[in-house]
Amino acid sequence: MQSWRRRKSLWLALSASWLLLVLLGGFSLLRLALPPRPQPGASQGWPRWLDAELLQSFSQPGELPEDAVSPPQAPHGGSCNWEACFDTSKCRGDGLKVFVYPAVGPISETHRRILASIEGSRFYTFSPAGACLLLLLSLDAQTGECSSMPLQWNRGRNHLVLRLRPAPCPRTFQLGQAMVAEASPTVDSFRPGFDVALPFLPEAHPLRGGAPGQLRQHSPQPGVALLALEEERGGWRTADTGSSACPWDGRCEQDPGPGQTQRQETLPNATFCLISGHRPEAASRFLQALQAGCIPVLLSPRWELPFSEVIDWTKAAIVADERLPLQVLAALQEMSPARVLALRQQTQFLWDAYFSSVEKVIHTTLEVSDRFYPYSTIRTDAILSLDARSSLSTSEVDFAFLVWQSFPERMVGFLTSSHFWDEAHGGWGYTAERTNEFSMVLTTAAFYHRYYHTLFTHSLPKALRTLADEAPTCVDVLMNFIVAAVTKLPPIKVPYGKQRQEAAPLAPGVPGPRPKPPAPAPDCINQIAAAFGHMPLLSSRLRLDPVLFKDPVSVQRKKYRSLEKP
Repeated sequence: MQSWRRRKSLWLALSASWLLLVLLGGFSLLRLALPPRPQPGASQGWPRWLDAELLQSFSQPGELPEDAVSPPQAPHGGSCNWEACFDTSKCRGDGLKVFVYPAVGPISETHRRILASIEGSRFYTFSPAGACLLLLLSLDAQTGECSSMPLQWNRGRNHLVLRLRPAPCPRTFQLGQAMVAEASPTVDSFRPGFDVALPFLPEAHPLRGGAPGQLRQHSPQPGVALLALEEERGGWRTADTGSSACPWDGRCEQDPGPGQTQRQETLPNATFCLISGHRPEAASRFLQALQAGCIPVLLSPRWELPFSEVIDWTKAAIVADERLPLQVLAALQEMSPARVLALRQQTQFLWDAYFSSVEKVIHTTLEVSDRFYPYSTIRTDAILSLDARSSLSTSEVDFAFLVWQSFPERMVGFLTSSHFWDEAHGGWGYTAERTNEFSMVLTTAAFYHRYYHTLFTHSLPKALRTLADEAPTCVDVLMNFIVAAVTKLPPIKVPYGKQRQEAAPLAPGVPGPRPKPPAPAPDCINQIAAAFGHMPLLSSRLRLDPVLFKDPVSVQRKKYRSLEKP
């Protein structure tokens, strides 16, 4: 009986407690533990609780700037892209033709080199009406004032503003619908797919040719030092990475001291070059590192890398986090030799192909801007260049093509010639004498890749195109110059019939056979070398013959038997 009374009292106490909880707002407290369901159209910043009126001490959704719903910001110049801000119909006739507005006021030596490079290229035109692209050289960094817009500005449509230095004027004031080719643009202001990032060119950068890369071997030795540091005052210094002291400027409690660093004014002789990513001026050190074959290590760069739209910089540079200096140093020390070799080789290729001269930088800029023009392509990779009077057997053609398939980047030919330096006349000379050493193969019978045919047809400056039209005997030299400048390798010679070799003409259009081909005038070679800015031709003594060629074995065992017939 007493136990029943105790159970009854317990139930009454629980019921009273539950009723008291309801009266005191227990449902409101219970709702705190229940996550809300997603509300349509609600902000996705802070969670939207159902009991917001009970949490007045917390900020509500939309009250914080980073959580407030704001319209997406359009890039500078509006939502510009090729369809919206560029009239491609002006480029369908003659391709990319560039008109350069005359400079107003004094210009720097670098601007003079740029003008000379554009005016001597295949892109230049004198008429703004027939131009696909109108180029405006921005002089803001020198004058300190905003450049005035030309009469044909048209809100910047089909315009390219070229800036070699940071400008004081707001970009939105000048841009409109114009593209901007700027040296070291900031990541925030750069418009991917529309603008072009340029390298930071020094005043002494050569117009054409330029100094070659510092690495002279395809498999270079490691640098004297592991790490070189760029200094704000100019120059480089190598760091003793084996020391426990930190090699970074401004990151150490004490100066490393003269015993741990060595100041260098010339190009660094190190495997890695550490470059700050905060100062745009540090981009000039970036080019020095490329030329030296020193792998650039960029610490949290705030500027866009040059020609980042067409160059994969992960194959030539390293982007690291400046907040982890010790981890970066450890990663560099543990990098495999094969990876280091691949990165250093890529730095040399990029330097020679895009950055060694003002002419290469400007032509790359215009070609990046020309990405919308549909060029016609050749269906085959190999091109066999033959003179009208060339006489080749099928075995000779088959074997030459087999050799070209093994070396598709090089010219493979039958007739050869060589160049030399003439001390008496102070210039380059040319000889077609049959010697063991050669540096050119003649295009009267030669295999080469279609890429060089495209370069010869579309990429030569006007002066060299005129020379090729007026002097057909210079075509052989010009083609060999192009291939050697791209590959840094000599051509390959294959066997050719002796009787035909003595009687075959070397120059296209020369009537009748000659015992020796007419050599191009030495002036031809000197003009081409002056246009290139250096002598790219390399000498070689290599001739590739078939297996068992002229060996004292049965003829039935030889595949190319006709090559040995007199």
